[in-house]
Amino acid sequence: MGEMFKMGGYEVYVWGSVLLGVAVYAWNLVAPSLQRRAVLARLAEGDEESSGDAS
Repeated sequence: MGEMFKMGGYEVYVWGSVLLGVAVYAWNLVAPSLQRRAVLARLAEGDEESSGDAS
């Protein structure tokens, strides 16, 4: 079992690549929702400013 994790001496490259791939995948899942929240917050700020002018 230990030899499987060592990967014949290439474990740093293999597990580093796996870790980097998982990090990119996680960022691709999280980034759109963060961007959506930022856009909605900007739109809400714009609505507050325009509603103050109308009254």
